[in-house]
Amino acid sequence: MPPPTDRLGSRLGVLASTFLGLFACASAELRTEGDDPHLRPWLVESSVDEVVRALAVILEGDPDWRIKDLSPAAGEARLVHYTKRIRFADDVVLKIEPATGGRVLVTARSRSRIGIEDFGQNKRNLKDLVQRLAKYWAEKGVAAEPAPPSGAARS
Repeated sequence: MPPPTDRLGSRLGVLASTFLGLFACASAELRTEGDDPHLRPWLVESSVDEVVRALAVILEGDPDWRIKDLSPAAGEARLVHYTKRIRFADDVVLKIEPATGGRVLVTARSRSRIGIEDFGQNKRNLKDLVQRLAKYWAEKGVAAEPAPPSGAARS
C-alpha cells in the first residue's frame, strides 16, 4: 500500500489534469494533407474583399452562426458557431491571403471554447463553411478548388 501522501499526490494530479483540460480545448483546422476536399484550404479566383463579402452573404440570418468581425484589410474573419441543442460556442477564424495567379488562399481553424473533446463538431463547422462557400462560388461562376498538398500555392 502506498503512503498516504502518494495517494493524495495522485488524486491531486488527476484533479489538476482535469482542471487544466478545461483550458486545452478541442480544435480543427483546414490542412493541405488529407483526402477530404472540404477540410483543406481553398484557392479562389477572387479578392480578399470578395471572400469576406461572400461570408457575410452565406451566414446572413443563420441562427447557428454569428459574425464577430470581418476585416478585409487584415485578411481575416472571426465567427462563432453555436451547436444545435446545447448552444456550445466554437470560435472560427478564417485567414484569406493573396496567392499566385490572382487567387486567394482561404484557411480556417475552429476551436471549442470549453472541453477537450468536441465529438467532431469543429470539423463539421469547417466543412459546413467550406461547402457553403464552394456552393456560393459555383453559383457565381468563380473558380475555386482545394489547395494542392504542397505550400507552392502561396506567393
